[in-house]
Amino acid sequence: MPNFVNRNVCKTFVYTFASNNKETLSALNQECSQVSVRPRTNPATIFDPQNPSVGYQLLTNEEFVFCGLTNLSSLSAQGTSGSVIQIRTQYYGNTII
Repeated sequence: MPNFVNRNVCKTFVYTFASNNKETLSALNQECSQVSVRPRTNPATIFDPQNPSVGYQLLTNEEFVFCGLTNLSSLSAQGTSGSVIQIRTQYYGNTII
């Protein structure tokens, strides 16, 4: 039976929108396997990297999880200038030794 070494990393960020325009989350540049997004102050729209013309509209405190990502920078978001979203990245990896 093989042994595993797990590399599980979770980080939480607070992102404040600079404008009312669609913004990429590339400034956060975090490796991840999945991302959960929760608007904290106002509704927001999160755009899927596979289909950037389609957005997921989230109400305040509603959470959505994107799976199968490799980096947070592939997501875009749009909200009201000054509004805040909470982002949690999770990276799960393992190596057989």
